[in-house]
Amino acid sequence: MTTTYTLRSASPAKTRAEAVVVGVLASDKGPVVCDAGADVAAARGRKWAPLLSSLGVTGKVGEMVRLPTNGVINAHLLVLVGLGSEPDDTAARRSAGVAARSVPNSASVAVALPADTPALVDAVTRGHLLGGYTYTAHKSGSKTDDASSGPGDVVVLSPIARKAEAITAFEEAQVLADAVRLVRDWVNEPPGHLTPAGFADAVTEAHHTVTKGRGAPKVGPEIWDHDTLTERGLGGTLAVGNGSDATPRPAKLTYSPKDATTHLALVGKGITFDSGGLTIKPASTMASMKGDMGGAACVIAATLAIARLGLPIRITTFAPMAENMVSGSSFRPGDVVTMYGGTTVEIANTDAEGRMLLGDALVLATEESPDVIVDVATLTGHLQLAPGDKVGAVLGSQEIVDEVLAAGARAGEQHWQMPIPRGDVGADQGVQGRRPAPARLGPLGRRPDGRGLPARVHRGAAPGPPRHRRQGDQHRRALRPRPVRWHRLRGHHDRGVRPLALSRLEPAGLLAAVEVAHALRDADDGGVVGRHLGACWRSCAPTGRSGHVASSTHHRARPAAASRR
Repeated sequence: MTTTYTLRSASPAKTRAEAVVVGVLASDKGPVVCDAGADVAAARGRKWAPLLSSLGVTGKVGEMVRLPTNGVINAHLLVLVGLGSEPDDTAARRSAGVAARSVPNSASVAVALPADTPALVDAVTRGHLLGGYTYTAHKSGSKTDDASSGPGDVVVLSPIARKAEAITAFEEAQVLADAVRLVRDWVNEPPGHLTPAGFADAVTEAHHTVTKGRGAPKVGPEIWDHDTLTERGLGGTLAVGNGSDATPRPAKLTYSPKDATTHLALVGKGITFDSGGLTIKPASTMASMKGDMGGAACVIAATLAIARLGLPIRITTFAPMAENMVSGSSFRPGDVVTMYGGTTVEIANTDAEGRMLLGDALVLATEESPDVIVDVATLTGHLQLAPGDKVGAVLGSQEIVDEVLAAGARAGEQHWQMPIPRGDVGADQGVQGRRPAPARLGPLGRRPDGRGLPARVHRGAAPGPPRHRRQGDQHRRALRPRPVRWHRLRGHHDRGVRPLALSRLEPAGLLAAVEVAHALRDADDGGVVGRHLGACWRSCAPTGRSGHVASSTHHRARPAAASRR
């Protein structure tokens, strides 16, 4: 069933929806209904406070209580959801998600949560749209289940429903939620269905859906086959993909509006399944490797969302798609591969395949002369040891990292900045104990000013600190593995590009990429986002309902939606 969303300024007590969702705040004096649901509390009169007490309502975030209305208000079902002590964007988004999962069988639902600003309208709308997401494409009888589940109509109640800023935020929230759900569908798709060719077909279908019809945005699609890769010399992509019967299918999307103010390049890793190659992964970690294409899904959906929003930003997106499998034609440890642009790479661990794809794609991106490059990839799972699987890591030059952290805060995503050691020191220098350091990446450029794309970007490229084991009078030093060694930096890479890596999973990268585009549009000439910026590699592993999406601890105010149109 297709759900229709509407923005209105009606009273929750008088609405004719079958179910009404009302937010409850936690306070020192007990639970208090938010202003949006005041009419419901007034309809109950003096019995309201004792009712909340008898039901054990506290108002904490994530709490949900359902109760019949007995005709006191027009709706048949009243759903109380906790907002916590502060009704901010994060609380509103989470509560709306709880509401979406709590009222699956009502034909119509009215949502009375804090929505008196454009940012809160966005949070409530997006939270409800994404909170009820489920993936049932391959369940038996899923078509019948889908037809009977979920409300047909959802009304978001807001006192500013008729204002242009609220309408814009409401419409943008639906566009972004559609894109996030598309990414989730792709990440959840079984790897036998979403091969590189299947992924390319899915991208083509999504592109056609967005660009068809009169007045639709124009986005240029390109899907490269094996012959094109060979002709253009994308050695890293070919080395990884040649081990699979499903040949690589890199995708390139371009969006060039006439009023474009700046140029953003997006790069995303698209490994549709990562067995680890000849350096095969343990069985316990291989089942989730169908999501190793989350970065590519993110940047493709972000491009289509930016086009739908009509942002005056030129977008060039590269999404290399390949499958890392084991066969007689797999690349081997010890092989030396010539990447696109001439850089040679010695392979020491075939499970470092993401660097191979991104090495080609990043050079292709620099040839487009963008103002900013944002790279999103599921790479280097060691970073889960530091911030965990709900927080994404960001690496890059400080002024740009600050902008990206702010973009993540506006999108409701939590990130953590990780260090980038300079000089000739490699990654994984080691920590006390038996495991290597999880979040130290090699130098992204040898020059003090950070110019140039990586000459050596890898993890575990240098010996760790001494680990002393007594053997007579000798101390033995344990060496770390060397997954990839970059031997040569071509001169034409030196374009004044500065390093940045975003370590986030699918929807997170999508939302922040759109926010970066907003920031680029609003930036003054010569600002930090106007400087050239290079991207290296993000690290994470696909987990959970929505990957690395988490509520951010940053609280930079999001600009009004109308001001970004």
